[in-house]
Amino acid sequence: MDKILRSIDWYAVMQELWGTGFAFYHLDPCLAEVQRTGLREFLKRRTERGDADQWAFTRLGEETDNPDVGLEKFDGSEVDPISGLPKDCKSRFHDDCTLRERVSQTSLRLSQEDHFFLEQTEYFREINNAFSYKQAATLDDLQGLHCANEVHLCQQHSTPFATTTQRGLYYSAQQVAGGAQAHIDRSFLSNHSGDQGGKLEAFIDGNWECISPPEGQAVVFLGVKALWVTHGEKQPLLHRSTTTVGEERTATVHFGQIRLRDYELRDSSIAAADYGRLFQERASAGEYHWQL
Repeated sequence: MDKILRSIDWYAVMQELWGTGFAFYHLDPCLAEVQRTGLREFLKRRTERGDADQWAFTRLGEETDNPDVGLEKFDGSEVDPISGLPKDCKSRFHDDCTLRERVSQTSLRLSQEDHFFLEQTEYFREINNAFSYKQAATLDDLQGLHCANEVHLCQQHSTPFATTTQRGLYYSAQQVAGGAQAHIDRSFLSNHSGDQGGKLEAFIDGNWECISPPEGQAVVFLGVKALWVTHGEKQPLLHRSTTTVGEERTATVHFGQIRLRDYELRDSSIAAADYGRLFQERASAGEYHWQL
């Protein structure tokens, strides 16, 4: 792990992030390939066994009926209650520090392949945790944000609306163009890796720009909680993914989190508006600080 971390010039990466809103860095392509293959095979096994619904869990401490740990599947027929737009047709696997305990408390019969998938997913999450912590620590050095310890805490503990999560994404081939609609993440830092098929695009200077990480690289960008951490100086990155007709897409995204004082972030679009309405003036006047 230390060798992987030392191979990256994090000061250059985070200076790029601070200046442009996103930055690329090296990632061993073998790690991403294991995740891509493992997720596809895991989803195939769920279809064969018909037990996909048993892999969906709700995280303790969060008042939501929606599964936010384990497997979540959308067929495109559901409508997002906030945007009013149909949800994307996709499968996503959420992994965090509570997943192992969740699985152990069920009657699920895990195959050897399932155990291997969970082990590899956990290993990749630990690598991404190390990346996210190093990124935060580097920003602390460069910008005095004092966020690294909080990022580490959210990686190790289940905290309402602030647990660090890794999400494996799979978009099956469709008869229409698809992908994820334009959105900002609920995180402080988001790390995308293993993107294959389709495009990851960011809205920059009025245009959609492709930021799909090339093979052997990952991309890091800011989520909505950056508004609090930077007192509104840095904006979250508006982004989307796109697929063409008949095109599959896989990716892994790691959401590095922080907690927010006196505020539970339920949805990124609401939070972005809330920051300007409720916190911007107080933060500018020195009356509000994001840290607990």
